[in-house]
Amino acid sequence: PEGCTAFLLSFANGSQWGNGALIAPAASLDDGLLDAVRVEVAGPVAVARAIPHLCRGTIARVRGVSLLKVRSVTVRADAPVVYHADGESFAGGATIEVAVRDRALRLRA
Repeated sequence: PEGCTAFLLSFANGSQWGNGALIAPAASLDDGLLDAVRVEVAGPVAVARAIPHLCRGTIARVRGVSLLKVRSVTVRADAPVVYHADGESFAGGATIEVAVRDRALRLRA
């Protein structure tokens, strides 16, 4: 949503982060969409309580977490941000464009 703040934003093509953390349990690799996950700004106790939900695939039940299917999104911040893509850190600008490229990866059986 326009003008929202977040502790964490995740744009997932698949359901899992590393170590089995299910950040977007309903994500599908072949639907042409990203699952946008927003975690509102919260204190350390609330964040700690949410962690077990990542393991159980119930993150959507946590207060302050919202999920939305998107093709593309623009993230704007007050200052340049560091973001992660597939476990690697990158220095970004104050605006980051995120989009899915439908059928961009071709695999042979």
